Amino acid sequence: MKKEEFYLEAQYEPAGDQPRAIRELVERIRSGERYSVLLGATGTGKSVPGDTEVLLAVGDEIRLVPLGPLVDALIPGRKRESAVVNVSDIRCLAFDPATQETSFRQVSAFSRHPAPKFLFRIRTDSGAWVDVTPDHGVWVLRRQGIVLERGDRVRPGDFLPGPGILPPLRLTRPEFVDLTEILRDARLKVEYGGQEWPINKFCQIKREAGIGPADLTEARVVGTMGHRLPGAVARGPQWARFMAYAYSAHLLQNRYINFILPTPEARRDLPRLLAQLGFPRGAFRSKSVYQVSSRVLWELLARLVGRRKGERDVPRCGGPCSAAAASAMASAFVETAGRINKKRLWFNAKSRGMLYLLESALSWLGVGYRVFLPRGKRGYFKLILDRKEDVLALAGIEGLSRKTSERLRRLAEHLPDGKEPVPIPGEALRAERQRRGLREEDVAKACGLSVAQVSHLETGHTISTRKGFERIRDFLPPELRNLDRLRWHRVVSVERVPCNADFVYDLSVPGAETFLAGYPGLFVHNTFTIANVIKEIGLPTLVISHNKTLAAQLYGEFKGFFPKNAVEYFISYYDYYMPEAYIPETDTYVPKEADINDRIERLRLRTVASLLSRRDVIVVASVSCIYSLGDPSEIREEFVFLEKGKEYNLAELARRLVNLQYERTTGELARGKFRLRGDTLEIVPAYEEEVWRLEFFGETLERITVRDPVSLKVKRDPDAVSIYPAAHFIISRPRLERAIAEIEEDLRERLRELEGAGKLLEAQRLKQRTLFDIEMLREIGYCHGIENYSRYLSGRAPGERPTCLLDYFPRPFLTVIDESHVTVPQIAGMYEGDRSRKEILVEHGFRLPSCLDNRPLKFSEFEELLDYVIFMSATPGPWELEKSGGVIVEQIIRPTGLVDPEMEVRPTEGQIDDILNEIERATSAGQRVLITTLTKRSAEELSAFLRDMGVKADYLHSELDAMERVRVLRDLRLGRINVLVGVNLLREGLDLPEVSLVIITDAERTGFLRSYTSIIQTAGRAARNLAGKVILYADEVTEAMRKAIAETARRRERQLAYNREHGITPRSIVKSPDQVMATTGVLEEAEAPEPDVRSAERIAQEVIKSHTRPDAIAELERLMREAADRLDFESAAVFRDALREMRALDRPSPKRV
Repeated sequence: MKKEEFYLEAQYEPAGDQPRAIRELVERIRSGERYSVLLGATGTGKSVPGDTEVLLAVGDEIRLVPLGPLVDALIPGRKRESAVVNVSDIRCLAFDPATQETSFRQVSAFSRHPAPKFLFRIRTDSGAWVDVTPDHGVWVLRRQGIVLERGDRVRPGDFLPGPGILPPLRLTRPEFVDLTEILRDARLKVEYGGQEWPINKFCQIKREAGIGPADLTEARVVGTMGHRLPGAVARGPQWARFMAYAYSAHLLQNRYINFILPTPEARRDLPRLLAQLGFPRGAFRSKSVYQVSSRVLWELLARLVGRRKGERDVPRCGGPCSAAAASAMASAFVETAGRINKKRLWFNAKSRGMLYLLESALSWLGVGYRVFLPRGKRGYFKLILDRKEDVLALAGIEGLSRKTSERLRRLAEHLPDGKEPVPIPGEALRAERQRRGLREEDVAKACGLSVAQVSHLETGHTISTRKGFERIRDFLPPELRNLDRLRWHRVVSVERVPCNADFVYDLSVPGAETFLAGYPGLFVHNTFTIANVIKEIGLPTLVISHNKTLAAQLYGEFKGFFPKNAVEYFISYYDYYMPEAYIPETDTYVPKEADINDRIERLRLRTVASLLSRRDVIVVASVSCIYSLGDPSEIREEFVFLEKGKEYNLAELARRLVNLQYERTTGELARGKFRLRGDTLEIVPAYEEEVWRLEFFGETLERITVRDPVSLKVKRDPDAVSIYPAAHFIISRPRLERAIAEIEEDLRERLRELEGAGKLLEAQRLKQRTLFDIEMLREIGYCHGIENYSRYLSGRAPGERPTCLLDYFPRPFLTVIDESHVTVPQIAGMYEGDRSRKEILVEHGFRLPSCLDNRPLKFSEFEELLDYVIFMSATPGPWELEKSGGVIVEQIIRPTGLVDPEMEVRPTEGQIDDILNEIERATSAGQRVLITTLTKRSAEELSAFLRDMGVKADYLHSELDAMERVRVLRDLRLGRINVLVGVNLLREGLDLPEVSLVIITDAERTGFLRSYTSIIQTAGRAARNLAGKVILYADEVTEAMRKAIAETARRRERQLAYNREHGITPRSIVKSPDQVMATTGVLEEAEAPEPDVRSAERIAQEVIKSHTRPDAIAELERLMREAADRLDFESAAVFRDALREMRALDRPSPKRV
C-alpha cells in the first residue's frame, strides 16, 4: 500500500494504553487484517480527574457530584479498563458558546480512560480552578472572541466562563419534604393512623399504598426517648431557614446538637422556628449555644447535611425554591455566619454543601459575590460581597434583624459601585466597528464614552464593568452581545501537575459540549489514538459517526491534529428535510420539503474535490456517505485543469465551466459563479470561499492568483489549479436526451401494468406527474424530485448500486466507525427504511419503479467497498467481533503492577458460615467484600441476613437509580458498609480499590450471569487490591469456570513476568478518608426527569410572540440557517420545527388525491 504523509501536530505524547493500542492497530492493518476493534477509544485522553465535581440533574433534583465515582457506578463492569456508557436520564449545567445561554442539557454518554502522566491546573483570579488533560477543550475569551483551546494552550490573561447564576437545588417545587424517606435506614419508628411500624417497613407500605408526602403531615417519626418529628413538613421559607441553621450545628456523640447562634435575632428565631416545624426544642447552654438533646433530630441532620461540618454535602432535600425561601435562607445565613467589617461582608464555609446552598440563595436574589478556595487542609471557603448594589440588595431582604440591616446599609455607603468585570474582546469590537464603517469617535459618542476609553477597550488596556458592557453591547458582533450572562474568571496561572490517578473521566453533552466542572465551577469542553494510527498507516481515511453533532466534534479535533492535511466534513446538507411520502390509510400525500445549507454544501463539494486531487485526506462523515452521488469517473473526465504558461480558448473555457454547473455573471462574484472581463477570468469555486483570478495574454495563461474575497489581496500564487463541478451531478445534453427517452419508455410500460390491473386512478396520477417532470427536464434541465430519475441520468442498469462517497476514495483507504455499536446498525437499516417508503409511492402511482434505485447502499454493498476498518466502541456488537476474529485491542498490563486475583472453588455445604469467616478476615484488615447472587430478591435477603449477623452490609442492583448507586458505593469506600451484595456486579461497574474479596455464589449454574465472560469480568472487581481474591462456591466445576480459572492463571503469569522484568512492585491504590469524602451523597427516589427548556426554544417563542407572522417566518428561517452554519444542529432543529408550525397556519390541509 502507498503511504501518504500525514503531519500530526500535538504537544503531548500517547499515554496510558494509547501506545499499545496504536502499535497493535498499525500492526494489524500492515499485516493485511481488514477489521479491528478499538475498545472505548472515543474521547481518549480528553478528560478531567475523577475528583472533579460536576453539577448534574436527575429528575428534578440537582447534585454536585465527583465525576469519577459516578462514572464508575454507571459503566458496566468488565475486564477492560476504558469504557463508554450511554445515559438518558442525567443532565448537566452547560452553556452555549454561541449565545452564552446557561441551561441544563442532556448528557448523552459518560466515559473513562487511562490517565496521562500530567494534567494542567488552570487557576483564576477569583480562586476558581480546574485540572484538565493536555488535549481537553476549554472555552476561553480572548481579544478576538470566544475560542476553543486545548488545556495545555490556555495562557494567563485568558478569561474562562462560569455560570452567572447558580440554579436552585430543585427544578420543580414539591410542596412537602418527606422526612420518613430521609430517615428510612435509621432505627426509628413511625406512628400513622393509630398504628406503629419500624420506619423502613413503613416506607415500603407507604409506596405500596400510594401514600404521598402531603398525607404524612399527621404521621410522627418517633425516637428512642419519645422525641417526635412530623412525617413531612411544608417546603417553604421555614424549611429553607431551618436548613441554614442546620449548617451551623455541631453534632455531638449520637444525640446532642449544638446550634451556634451569635446574634440576638438568631437566638430568638431558632426556638420559635423549631416549634413551628414541630421539631424537638432545647435550651441555651451559654449565651450563643442552643443545645437540643434529641436522637431523632440528630439522625435527621446527620442525613440532611452530614455529621462533620467539613464533610457536609449539598443536601438531598432542601434549598430555596422561591424568592421567599431564598430570602429566609439568606437572612439566616447572614445572622449565623455573616461577618461584617468596613470593607466587605463575608462568610466562611467549611463545606462545599454550605457554600453551594449559600450561593444558590444569593443567586435567587440576584446578589453578586466572589468565592475563594480554602488554603491548606483546615481552611475555609470564603464567599465575599464587596460591591454596593449587592450589599444593598441583601440588606433589603425579609428576615434580617433591623440591626443587621442597618449595618449592611452603612457598609454599602463605603463601597464602590458595581465593578464586576465583563471583559470585552477588543479585536472583535474593532473588526465590527470597521465593518460598519464607523470611527472610534462615532462609537464613543453613541455609548457616552470618551474616545480614549473606546481605544483602550479595543487594545485590551481596560476591562469593562457590567454597566460599561451595557453601553458598548450594540457595537459588538451579534454572537458576543450576551457575555454578561456569564461570570468571567481571568486566568492567573497554568501549571503542569503530575496525575496520580489511574483514570480520567469525561461526559458528552450534544450541542453545547460543555459542562460545569472544577472549584467552584468553570465551563470546560468535552479524541488521539486514531490520529496516531492515521499518521503511521498513511492511508486516506473515512471516519463515520452516527450523528451530525458528534461528526462536527470529530471534524474539529482532526482538523487540529492535521492542519497541513486535507480534513473534510461530509454530512447531509439539509437544514430541514421532509421526504416525499403517501399515507394510504388517510389518503394523504406529503410532498418533499427541504432547505439546503449552503455552507455544508460547500464542505461536501470540497470533500469531493480533495478526494479527486490528493491522497492525504481525512473525511469525517455521517451515514449520509452511503447515499447516492455523481459518478466520480465523469467528474474526473469533466473537471478543468489550468496550468500557467499553457494556452486556452476563453470562450471554450467559459462553456466548460457552464457545463460544470457554474453560473456566469457580470455582477458580484459569489460561490459557484464566474465572470469574464477582457483577458481576466475570475471565479469562486463552489467548494471554496476565495476568489481565483486567472490573467491571460491572448490565449496564454500568464498568472494565477488566489485572493481574499473582500479586499482582493493576493494570498497565494499557484502554478496550476483544478476546477471541479459546482454540483454533485453533471448532466450533459446528449445524456439528458437519452435519459428522457428511457423515462418515457418506462412510463409507457408502467402505465400498461397499472391499467391492466384496473388501477386507473394510479395510472392517471403517474402519467400526469411524470409528463410534467419530463417537460421540466427538457426546458430547464431540472425538475422537483430529480433524484428519483438518477438511475437514468447516471446510465445505471435497473437494480445496480448507486455511486456514493466511498467510490471517490483512492484505494486502499481506512474506515473508522465511531460508536460502532450504534453506527453499524444504523447503516444496516438505512436501505430497508428508504425502500419501504418508496414502495408505497410506486404502488399508488406517485413514482416510477426506477425511484427505488435512488437509494442508500445495502449493507452488503457497503461492506464490499471497505478496505481496512477500525470499529471504535465500548460495547462492540457481534458483527464487529465476528469480523475482527474476536480480537479486541485493549490493555492487560496495569500501570500499578497489580495482577489478576487468585481464584478458588469451594463446596456449597456450609458456605454461609464460610462466607461470614471470610468477611470477618477481610474487614478486620480494613478491606471490603463483594458478593454476587443470581436474583435481586436473594441479594436483598442475603444483605438483610448479614445485617442481622452484625455485618455492615447493603445491596446493589439495577432497580436502584444512578445516584443511589453512588451513595452505596461511597458508603462502601468509607467503611460505613463493608459488604456489598449484588446480582450482576459486572454490570454495575464496581471498580473499587478497597475491595479485596469477591464471592460468587451458585457458580456452577449455567446462564449469562455465570458464563465464562461474566466470571472473568466479575473476578476483575478484586483486581484493584494487592490482596485480591475470588471464591466461587460450587459443587462441580463447569466449563465456564474452568476456562475462567485457566485464563486468569495465564494472565497472572504474564503480569507477574512483566513486573519481574521491569522491577515493578505491585501496589494497591489507597485513598484517604478526606479523598473518599469528595464523593458526594446521592439522589434518592428521584422523580421522572422533566424536559429541558433550551435557549433555542425560548428564542423561538419570543420571535413568534413579538413578530407578525411573515416577519416571524423570516426571522425563524434566519435563525435556523445561522444555527446550522455554526453546526448547532439541535438549535437548528428547534427553529425548523417552529418554522414548520408557522407555515402550516398559512397552508391548506393536505390534499386528497
